[in-house]
Amino acid sequence: MKVTKGGTVSKLLAGVEIPRMFHAKQTFPRESISAEQIPGVVEEQIAQPQFSEKIKPGMNIAITAGSRGIRNVDIITKAVVDAVKRRGANPFIVPAMGSHGGATEDYEFMHACPQETISIDPRLRVQPFEVDGFFADDAPVTLGEVSVRTLLTLGHTCGCTSFFWDVENPADGARYTVGMHGGVGVNTMNDAYYTTSSYLTSALRDRFIADAERLMDLHVDIALPSRPNQIEILDRAGTYTDAAQPYLDATVWPDFLRERIRQVRDGSVG
Repeated sequence: MKVTKGGTVSKLLAGVEIPRMFHAKQTFPRESISAEQIPGVVEEQIAQPQFSEKIKPGMNIAITAGSRGIRNVDIITKAVVDAVKRRGANPFIVPAMGSHGGATEDYEFMHACPQETISIDPRLRVQPFEVDGFFADDAPVTLGEVSVRTLLTLGHTCGCTSFFWDVENPADGARYTVGMHGGVGVNTMNDAYYTTSSYLTSALRDRFIADAERLMDLHVDIALPSRPNQIEILDRAGTYTDAAQPYLDATVWPDFLRERIRQVRDGSVG
């Protein structure tokens, strides 16, 4: 942080004697693996007995694949697939991110553009199936004693869904609204990404901004991230008690959405 003389920090410290300070910069080692080295490194890891001995010829092995900020995820995933194949097993890729397949638009996308999904076997692309039902903004999903309100919030993908539910504090009976936005990954909401798709367009980004501005008006007492890097919660891990409620802060939700809108408009990646 750069402190400007006469600024807010100076005013706060007026009359306070502080020691002399100076700027310092620390550089940490940043080991990296080139894209060309990835297949060899993956094979080296899978070749370890605790992994390789579990892979038997003829086994069907699911390989989960996410996308959150993983560089060369396509090369890594292919390297895992190849390593499994070399050991005589049958690998297949499954999506590891629930927010990517939860709504009508994603269902339509998977059928309209199967070529835009990763597949190692034509049989593993979207197969014919019947949908039992879809989430609806005006029809909460009841799970036991909890009713979850779902809102389709397009953005990172076209099937992203946000969730809201009420909880009761057993210590004093107070009720809180919990909210989680399911589609704030900025890395797919840019013109460069849209040029690679025949289905996803900038209208998805416009819809995200409109929805986020609308959602800011919702009162949320406890905001949860769909990924730990979206809302800071780990710094309070282990401190939760019914009496203390370290995550109770109604300002977090609108501030979080406001920042994500800024990132989308600025073209930031997150």
